[in-house]
Amino acid sequence: MIQKYKIVSVVYGGTGKQYAADLNERITRLSETERYPISSKLIMESILTQELLTGVMDLFRESEFCVAFLTADDCCVTENSQRKRLRQNIVFELGMAILQLGRERCILLSDFDVHDPSFELPSDMSSLGIRNFTSENYSEVMDEVISKILKMSCDSLISGSSSKTVPQYDHLLQRNEYRVDYENIFVNRSMSIHTEGSAFLKETLNAWLEECSTLPNYDEKCVYLFERIGFLPIFGKIPEAQQWLWKSAEMMEHYHESDVSYYGDTELLDFTSNLISNIIEYTKIKMVDDKLDYFSYLKLLNNFTSEPFPENAPLNPLIAVVYYDYLGLTNMKLFQCKGETKYIEQAQTSFEMAIQYVSKVDMSLKIWAGFLNYNLARAYAAQNEVEKASEYYLKAIRIRERWLKNSSYNITVRNALSSEYFIAKIDYIDMCRRFKILSDEQIEQEYITIEAELNTYCDVDDKLEQLLYVRRLLQMKRKCTL
Repeated sequence: MIQKYKIVSVVYGGTGKQYAADLNERITRLSETERYPISSKLIMESILTQELLTGVMDLFRESEFCVAFLTADDCCVTENSQRKRLRQNIVFELGMAILQLGRERCILLSDFDVHDPSFELPSDMSSLGIRNFTSENYSEVMDEVISKILKMSCDSLISGSSSKTVPQYDHLLQRNEYRVDYENIFVNRSMSIHTEGSAFLKETLNAWLEECSTLPNYDEKCVYLFERIGFLPIFGKIPEAQQWLWKSAEMMEHYHESDVSYYGDTELLDFTSNLISNIIEYTKIKMVDDKLDYFSYLKLLNNFTSEPFPENAPLNPLIAVVYYDYLGLTNMKLFQCKGETKYIEQAQTSFEMAIQYVSKVDMSLKIWAGFLNYNLARAYAAQNEVEKASEYYLKAIRIRERWLKNSSYNITVRNALSSEYFIAKIDYIDMCRRFKILSDEQIEQEYITIEAELNTYCDVDDKLEQLLYVRRLLQMKRKCTL
């Protein structure tokens, strides 16, 4: 899963500047060539224009690791001797780093022997595990430092990798597998764990936007959007959701020469860029404009086919899932507008194509399987294929019910996701009513059961638009049985 780059803060003083610059260059080069999601910031260069204390603390809050170069830059005179010591700002900054990041994420390096009696070292620092280097082993020590940082980054999950594998964002558009850990999709350490309700949803969108904007490469931004776009409906029609769409579209409007060089040509980049434009336009028509406009959806369908699906080229399965799902949704909207059979048949074919890629994307929560089984159920129901529709509805309901039991999501996310679960149940019961699979008494009892379950969620206190919509939908369906 694509996450914000891990920042390494580099602390130095005096003669340590040359070491800091070299480490910064090594990390930058490694990130650019191997696509490891790490970057470095030199403390003094990063805060020159800020108030010192605030700037340093803000930088450490943004960082995951700190490397401190301890160099003998000052002298101190006592009654009986003169000894070398660290520049005092280094001691101060290192203390703030340890307080913010923890000892295990702070790497201390020195170009002198810390046990040398001619050097004064604060007594509390003697137990911090300072690694000494010399001109002879300097390069080896720097390689060890970078290796340690990469290994400590293993707790950042990325699709296609186990937690023991160092994350890499290489060739993201061409992966054979890309498993997304959706249990961590709503985790952001800058947000308060106590934040709930609409404030949490707004903060999440803002955090996603900020995180995506920091990603340096076009393919990273694209895949970041593909991972999250399916969740947008649970946020409702809040202004932050619209802003997220517009800002995302702006960020991904153009790729650069470096992106073309990395992938060799523009074919895959053009396809991905076109797909992003289409899914944002679909979401805009559906969520923002809120209209069933045949010509808007027909234009969108033509846009989908303007860049052919790369059948014979390596393609990240997440991209394939997103492509076929939104192609199917567009065809389904056209069917709702005109009722022409060709559109619902094309929708069904598209959803079935997407299902073929799901096993290479989904992990335990089966997020995309929950979306696609529901879409297939609706497609089959529209063609009066009740048996197949029932099969897919029940699959979707079972999967979506599992989302609500996931303890890693907070109350607000579970409540918002519950709307997807309830909508699938209501649609299934409504199909049973239309095709007289259940009697009116049985239908009413099913609706009563759904209402009782719905009452266990906090839609009144949280004023979640999605759950209020579900309640109105349920009331409308119940009237049809009276």
